[in-house]
Amino acid sequence: MKSTILSLAGFSLVQMTLAKPFNRHNAHRAIHDKRNLVTVIDTVVVEATEIPEVIIYVSTDGTPLSTTTEYSDNEPTTIYQSNPYVATSSTTTTTTPAADVQAAAAVDVQPSTQTTAAAVSTTAAQAPSVEVSVAASVAVSVAYTSAAAPVAATSTSAAAPVVSSSSSSTVVSVPVSSSSSTTSSAAAASTSAVAASSGGYGFAYSPYMANNACKTQDQVNAEFAAIPSSYSTVRIYGTDCNQVATTLVAAKKYGFKIFAGVYDFAEVSSETQAIVDAVDGDWSLITTISIGNEWVNNGVTDAAGVAGAVATAKSILSAANYPGKVVAVDTLAANKLYPSLCDNVDYCAVNCHPFFDTNTAADAAGTFLSTQISELRALLSNPDMDIVITETGWPSAGTSHDQAVASPAAQTTAKAAIKELFASNASNVFLFSTFNDY
Repeated sequence: MKSTILSLAGFSLVQMTLAKPFNRHNAHRAIHDKRNLVTVIDTVVVEATEIPEVIIYVSTDGTPLSTTTEYSDNEPTTIYQSNPYVATSSTTTTTTPAADVQAAAAVDVQPSTQTTAAAVSTTAAQAPSVEVSVAASVAVSVAYTSAAAPVAATSTSAAAPVVSSSSSSTVVSVPVSSSSSTTSSAAAASTSAVAASSGGYGFAYSPYMANNACKTQDQVNAEFAAIPSSYSTVRIYGTDCNQVATTLVAAKKYGFKIFAGVYDFAEVSSETQAIVDAVDGDWSLITTISIGNEWVNNGVTDAAGVAGAVATAKSILSAANYPGKVVAVDTLAANKLYPSLCDNVDYCAVNCHPFFDTNTAADAAGTFLSTQISELRALLSNPDMDIVITETGWPSAGTSHDQAVASPAAQTTAKAAIKELFASNASNVFLFSTFNDY
């Protein structure tokens, strides 16, 4: 996982940076390098978050198929910007209830933060050139309050950006996040969360901080506290960072379910046993366990290898009296090429990002998913099998491709279209991702 979701509806998205041939193995999921420098003059809450390097897999004819991610070290770097964008406090400062500040890192409220960043002035003359030393993988979150009651800028990570004070405001210069931003753990913990409703949307979650260190139990609790009640299931990808145990504690406290995962093909038995050990006989919060994530797409193994891994895991889980679902997650392209990936599992689990289809605009994201689900269903040995989109979203920044435009407005539009498609069965879609930490 450490070597490995588009802040979408509960979760941020990605920004494309590289393209590599289909089936080349790389690490986990997609997010994109920072490209712009924004100087935000306002009261802010800042926390470092993990930004890896994204790899875009393409077919031989150049068609984007899927993404994975490689994590880079969080070494400080000096960023130069000759024409920084500037947002004055009069433009961005608004009054927000404490509950909204607490939820600012959650998927549903991310567009408001992104809109603020997008609304800054583009007049270069408004500010001189800026040089600022920041960590390479830092994102910023601006929590807005009235001028009479500012929120102190806080950070629990050594990778936090350099912050300087200027009269009544705080100036923070950091790379712009490609998806959503995070509030500090302290801010997120300042108010209690509403328990997630049963059958709500799912979201992807990372156990890592910006410096690749594992999040503490308190940090996981604080982040779960910030998730809106329209989300009910947390998807994790592996067992490293003790993430099964920490997310189970937070899920129980705030009313979520867990979609767990085995990540390393070479460690199927040990990772499955790690899940069994973490649960310690109480399976009430585990809805699904995925054996692998995009193994076929990334060239880790073939469909037969996945089937063998699923059989191994099922044997261990059966002995531990696990009553839930077992699946094998792969990309839409891989599942279409090898529909047998959906055999011998409890439902067909598919990662599918409409943004990677250059002919799909943001408002057609839901239609794209609907079409792809229908096409995949026609290929399955059991056409009545449930198909769950285990990862989807839309980037708020990055390189646009034809009709697939990366922007905060497009992300909001795509997110709404996706959620509308799954309105009657919200638990059948997982948005990538809750925070900008992939």
